[in-house]
Amino acid sequence: MQSIDKSQVYSTGLALSSGSLILALSAISAAGDLHHAMLESCLHANVNFFSVTPIGRMINRFAKDIDTIDNSLPRFLETWLKCAVQVFGTAFIIAYSTPYCLILALPLGIFYYVVQVYDASIMVEPALFWN
Repeated sequence: MQSIDKSQVYSTGLALSSGSLILALSAISAAGDLHHAMLESCLHANVNFFSVTPIGRMINRFAKDIDTIDNSLPRFLETWLKCAVQVFGTAFIIAYSTPYCLILALPLGIFYYVVQVYDASIMVEPALFWN
């Protein structure tokens, strides 16, 4: 049986802890930026806005948006980062083990980009048509 090196355990723990800390600080920063932007727009609103919009509706909107940032954004960001690391790790391992696959990577990347641009332009037209 193989023994586990303590430095590997410590480095893994440090990497996971620092990743979680960066994710939490990013979420707090995003929530603060959103709150500041919403408050700024409310403070620059016309007086008519405050006579038409109830205070409770504004507070609920602030609370709902901040709740969405606090609960959903970190989870989505973590999922996206894990997926990106897996994709780039897999691509690196494939490129390292079979370097000839890099010959096909450039034309396939260009083809993928062209298809994405074409698909995005097609998807805009129905949205403009139906709205």
